[in-house]
Amino acid sequence: MTQRFQGMIQIVRFNPSYYGAGAFTLLAGTLLLARTWNRIPPMLSILTLVGLVFACWWLLASLVVSHLVYDRSDWPRGAWLTSMIGKQSVQRVLNVHCGFDESTMRLRAWLPEAEVVALDLFDSVRLTETSIHRARAFRPPLPGTLQGAPERWPVEPASFDVVCFLLSAHEYRSSVEREALFQRAREGLRPGGCVLLAEHVRDPANFAAFGPGFLHFHSSAAWRRAWTGAGLQIHVEQRVTPWLSVWCLQSNNS
Repeated sequence: MTQRFQGMIQIVRFNPSYYGAGAFTLLAGTLLLARTWNRIPPMLSILTLVGLVFACWWLLASLVVSHLVYDRSDWPRGAWLTSMIGKQSVQRVLNVHCGFDESTMRLRAWLPEAEVVALDLFDSVRLTETSIHRARAFRPPLPGTLQGAPERWPVEPASFDVVCFLLSAHEYRSSVEREALFQRAREGLRPGGCVLLAEHVRDPANFAAFGPGFLHFHSSAAWRRAWTGAGLQIHVEQRVTPWLSVWCLQSNNS
């Protein structure tokens, strides 16, 4: 049972304060509203009820959508990867994460003929959100993982067929840092290689699912500015569910 809901459970595990505060607010607000419904102005009662409805929706919707994306969709199974890279020969893959790595082992299973190298860009000073610190404590880097920073990667130029950012690059909140990520990725690509970027974006679908929490995501326009500034352009784009976007990027010189 746990395995079937692993992705959703991890979201709760890494964000306990959000879900704990949400559940407490719903319970306390419902009890308070029930006791004061006839004692406060009708408009205030209605506004409070609407607020509770939205809070309940976002609390439950975020769990349902997390389960659909991370447990029930094609995302954890990897068929989307074939449609992104096509028939390209893949011998070496660099998987870049920012403290929580659940994709390197998947990539090794999906691409058994390729060498998949993990690169960890976690920085406890620059990455201040508690969720990524909890995630890293829960799952430390794999043995042999390289250590780096957005501006400095310990890899040879033009040495990888694919560089992956799978739900990781958003942890760096600065546009300058994200552009640096793409610049290093482009430098690491062999001729004809590609960068795979998978992210939730700041759009209506994710707002409906995560409410104000969607501000943790970056907009499609922000991502486009970052990779364009680094000399990359879209080769293939698709959605894995309405809430998760994946881009295959190539150098402007390819």
